[in-house]
Amino acid sequence: MLGGLALAGFASLLLSAAPSADAKLCMATGDDDVEGCEKGDDLLFTPPSWGSEQYPLRIAAWYCDLSRPVALTNGGVVCTYSGPKEGYKGSEGLERRKYAALYNSVKADPNGWTRMDNGRYWRVTEKAYDGIPFKEGDKVVFDEITCAHSADGSEELQEPFENTVDAINSKYYLWQSGARYGDTVEIVGRDAHAFLKVKMPAPKKN
Repeated sequence: MLGGLALAGFASLLLSAAPSADAKLCMATGDDDVEGCEKGDDLLFTPPSWGSEQYPLRIAAWYCDLSRPVALTNGGVVCTYSGPKEGYKGSEGLERRKYAALYNSVKADPNGWTRMDNGRYWRVTEKAYDGIPFKEGDKVVFDEITCAHSADGSEELQEPFENTVDAINSKYYLWQSGARYGDTVEIVGRDAHAFLKVKMPAPKKN
């Protein structure tokens, strides 16, 4: 066994069970081919050339259902296609666990939040009484304050640092959040928690 993968010949895997009447075999020679397979189908991956022992192993890790038999050799892989998986580094997993409680609570009840296309949630937590809406092309200045989470669940606000958008438009998440000048915005992600305090830019000097 190697990382849960059975280092067996292709034939032993293919003969291990009676074939299903609707069984399908997806044949692939590269990542693009593999991603065209359907979840649950048998996958036969044979790289176009020999030379990299890691390539079949990487295909197995990313695309095979590792709870079911896998045949892996230097020449290819036979397995059950699981569909593409989300990958992350171990260090990223540690960071995600620190923010998991907050992120999962927001994800479970996103009322009042705006989910952006990068998966993070934004909301205006403090509205300025006389907040002025942004206009396209406006300069926007804000203090960014990171909220660091520890493994024990504690949170600590970091020192703010000033950031600037020279010409804001609808493509910016800050615009999409509905914030105005003077508002405070909260951001929650799988591995991040922060606040933005939006300020009017200083008037230009004559």
